[in-house]
Amino acid sequence: MNWFLLIAAILSFVTFAVHLFVGGREIATPLLKSDLDQVPKLTAYYCWHLVTLMLLLMTATFGYAFFFPGNAALVVTMMIFSVGCALLSFGLIVVYRVSPIQLPQWIFFVLISVFAFTSLF
Repeated sequence: MNWFLLIAAILSFVTFAVHLFVGGREIATPLLKSDLDQVPKLTAYYCWHLVTLMLLLMTATFGYAFFFPGNAALVVTMMIFSVGCALLSFGLIVVYRVSPIQLPQWIFFVLISVFAFTSLF
């Protein structure tokens, strides 16, 4: 059994849970209560839930690959997504000049990416 995949799956689930419960309270709820026009507000909220679904899919994919070895293509696909999320976080930090602590998502995605990559060898 590839324990790196199990760790990637667990980290993905933790990221999903933090996104859903902590992020929902601190980001999504204030967004919905904001004075932003309805269409941009609901579009952002929709995107929020797309991320929620993708994090759940990442969890399921790494979990599946753990229990059913030989699915490197699935692992690579989710690893690329995770690396992309980390790079997006870094890009926002640099472009908008905010502290990496203010946008801590990168921590989860870097860890997930490292364990997913390591699982391939």
